[in-house]
Amino acid sequence: MIKKDITPMKRLSHIISEFKEIVDPCFMNFNLNKAEPSTYYMGHQSYTKKGVVNDFLLVFEERQSKAYKSLKQIKPTFAFVFTYMGLDNTQHNVAVTIKNEHENIISSPLYSVDDFKQKIKEFNQSLKSYENLDKNTIYQKINEIFISNHLKYLQSPEYLKIMEEMEKKYQVNHDKERLQVLEEKLLQNQQMVKQLYQKSPEIEEIKKLKESLEDAYDRLNKKLLKLEKDYHLKKINDDIDNLVKTIENNQNKLSSEMKIMKKNNI
Repeated sequence: MIKKDITPMKRLSHIISEFKEIVDPCFMNFNLNKAEPSTYYMGHQSYTKKGVVNDFLLVFEERQSKAYKSLKQIKPTFAFVFTYMGLDNTQHNVAVTIKNEHENIISSPLYSVDDFKQKIKEFNQSLKSYENLDKNTIYQKINEIFISNHLKYLQSPEYLKIMEEMEKKYQVNHDKERLQVLEEKLLQNQQMVKQLYQKSPEIEEIKKLKESLEDAYDRLNKKLLKLEKDYHLKKINDDIDNLVKTIENNQNKLSSEMKIMKKNNI
């Protein structure tokens, strides 16, 4: 009986270790735990970490030459995606994903832990005999064992027939057609509302009010300038500034003379 708190990673630890050893010449690996997106700062610049949606990821990244690394291209990877938090042991599952340098991702179906164990066994057995294993062979085997058989099933007449029956049962096609009709009607109504809005008399009235208001502001500004000129506001301001400067100069002179008088005991 499986312990309640044991994770699928622990249940598969031995066979995954064997898997790591086989692919190690071509792929390094690292773990990613579930994490929320976060923001951090370097100087005044802020950066955002995407976070990890899945419960646990075991990522295998291509080993690359220093020359390739200097190009700063996205590294192709594949990963084991584990989902188990908050689930019964019987509901734990694992998927395999492959991401290329263009960040396109293909994924396997969700395997139960026992089914995934059998798939890894099959993979390990198929590659043990290779003396000079390369990354292309590894990708080929991962796709063949974990992914392509599932894709073939999704294209099989049996699966398509099941999907057709399910769509009929849940009226999927009918609902899709109804959705399309509603979307087209919404678009037509939106365009009609826009046209009627633009033709409404209130729009013309608002335009005229705006023009009248702008004209009033213009006339008011001109009147203000005329009043300032008529009442010599600029000249008075200049006279005040000059008088303030004269007072400051005289005060400075007075202060200097007082210091001289004190010094001479006058």
